[in-house]
Amino acid sequence: MEITLTSQIGGSDAGSKFRKPIVKLRKSLKLLEEIEYSESIQKIKVFLRISGEIENYKESTGVYNYRLDKKNKTASAEIIISNESWKQSVDIGFLLSDLTKIFFNALSEYLIEKNIELNRESLLRDVENIVIANNNSGN
Repeated sequence: MEITLTSQIGGSDAGSKFRKPIVKLRKSLKLLEEIEYSESIQKIKVFLRISGEIENYKESTGVYNYRLDKKNKTASAEIIISNESWKQSVDIGFLLSDLTKIFFNALSEYLIEKNIELNRESLLRDVENIVIANNNSGN
C-alpha cells in the first residue's frame, strides 16, 4: 500500500517548527508500503495543512474532508493543525504522532462505513508500532 504525505504550511513561523518532524513522519509512513491492508485500497493520501502567519485555516485541529476514489483505489483525508495547537505544543513530533493516530483511526472508520474491506486492526497496530514508535524515537 502506498502512503503519501503532502504538507501545506501557512508561513515561515510554522515551517521552522514542522520541517524536520514532517520529513521524519514521511519516512516513517514509507515503512508501511510493503504491507497490504486492503485489496480495495492501494493508496492512502495524507494532506497536512498547518496554519501559520500567512495562511490560517478556519477549522480547528482535527481530521477533515474524507475522500474515497474507488476507481483509483485511493482514500484520503486532511489533517488540519491550528495556530493555537502547534504554538501551545511542547513537542511538535508528539503532536504529529497523535494526529497521525487519529487520522488512521478516523479514515479506517470512514472506509468501513463505505463498505471497503480493510484489515483495520493490523493497520492501526502497525501505525502505532512502526510509524509512531519510529517518529517518536530519538533518531
